[in-house]
Amino acid sequence: MELCNRCERIHRKLGISPALATIVLVVAAVAIAVAVFALSGGMVMSFGAGSKVVIERVDVLVNPSTGEATITVDVRNAGGQALSNCSVNVSGKGLSATSLTGPTNLSPGNVGSYTKTGVSGLIAGEFYTATVTCKDPGGRDVSDSKQAIAHI
Repeated sequence: MELCNRCERIHRKLGISPALATIVLVVAAVAIAVAVFALSGGMVMSFGAGSKVVIERVDVLVNPSTGEATITVDVRNAGGQALSNCSVNVSGKGLSATSLTGPTNLSPGNVGSYTKTGVSGLIAGEFYTATVTCKDPGGRDVSDSKQAIAHI
């Protein structure tokens, strides 16, 4: 009988209190949430006011009667700092790197549209890659790329 009482006392002392268990679980849940947010790259919202540029839309429209294309790329400054020296280039099958015209500076939150008309050699149904590159206030390059299929 006495042996069973000792086992019971030892067993009770080995556990942790419910309050401590709750604190440990809350801390673990917060740590996991922070890790998931960091790994997702801040898709929902971003930390701080860093520099980020995003291509929102690439449209490659080929005129079947002339064979010439119009390329339009919409770019948004998704960061919290002004971007300068922005340029957009498009490359792909039948097209050497082509520069598009548009705004060179983008304020935070602003969208700039870059276009070029009368581009020859593009093929409907082929993929073309647009790349935007800007400079942040520290002189570092900030860029993004996106593909689109040329269409009629």
